[in-house]
Amino acid sequence: MARNLVKFNQISKISFPFQCSILTNMPYIPVIHFEGAMGSQASSSEMTRVRWRERNWSVDPVLKNAFNDIMKGSRSFTAVDAQRAIRHFNDLTTKGKVPDYMAVKMASVAITHLGWEEGEKILEMHYMSHGAELRFAGEASIMNEQVEGAVRRIFDNMDEDAYKVAHQFYCRLIDLKFCKVKDNVFRIFIQDLLKK
Repeated sequence: MARNLVKFNQISKISFPFQCSILTNMPYIPVIHFEGAMGSQASSSEMTRVRWRERNWSVDPVLKNAFNDIMKGSRSFTAVDAQRAIRHFNDLTTKGKVPDYMAVKMASVAITHLGWEEGEKILEMHYMSHGAELRFAGEASIMNEQVEGAVRRIFDNMDEDAYKVAHQFYCRLIDLKFCKVKDNVFRIFIQDLLKK
């Protein structure tokens, strides 16, 4: 490994079309050149391994089955069926620790059948009662595909104001730390705009 000192001002003129006071106060920067490629010569201990972050939450199978029973036929719910499902979901939240994905799915179903206010109530109730410390640590118990599915459900099942309501829903999910801004969700919004 050889170290060379390169005059930073020469590089900054190429890289940056503007001058910054911070850049002008740093006249030299060390540049590191790596000699030789890491290939068959490198041992396995020297290679960098990428570790994907696995979900560190699990769902109680009894709770999951009860939630699946509540959500059966959710595409064809009437307003009365949706209200009954919300009551059963509220009972379920008192019995055990409900993961975030269940609350997000229930909220999206409530929005499609009862309106934005009902879905927002579900999200806020869950936010106040379950897992806030994990969500603020960036460990919400929901996967990106589940967020995408919830937003898509709003677009698929609402005719008028679907874009506006889905936008409110997604912004609320971000505000309550259920998820972060993701490209796959933006793709759904862009596809809806292109259809119009």
